[in-house]
Amino acid sequence: MNKLALILIVFVVILFVINALVGNKELIASQTGSVIQDTIAPEVFITSPENLYNSQSPSLAVLGTSSDNNQIKEIRLKLNNENWKIVCSGVCSSWNSVLMLNDGYNTVYVQAVDSNDNYSPVSSRTYTYTI
Repeated sequence: MNKLALILIVFVVILFVINALVGNKELIASQTGSVIQDTIAPEVFITSPENLYNSQSPSLAVLGTSSDNNQIKEIRLKLNNENWKIVCSGVCSSWNSVLMLNDGYNTVYVQAVDSNDNYSPVSSRTYTYTI
């Protein structure tokens, strides 16, 4: 084996080791010609108020967190049977939304979408408000 071939082999091995340590999957994908698809769903949680909270006001601030192995694109939230609305776009590791509760039981649903359009499972909490 000539010296140049040995240097080239060592260089390639070093690149693979660095790539493994850094976790840069795109480099391997471009070298092998394959595309690595992100199929991991993000996570989203309502952190406040606690489930079954009895609000003294129709206005309720709901807070939460989200995470993903890549990047969150948006947080979607809906109250009862209303339409989904986007409450955060872009960097959404924490989010909040003020809702107007109806008289009685109210269910809040939240879902995260990552930059590869993977949807989290829907998380929900129920709150009450009595006029």
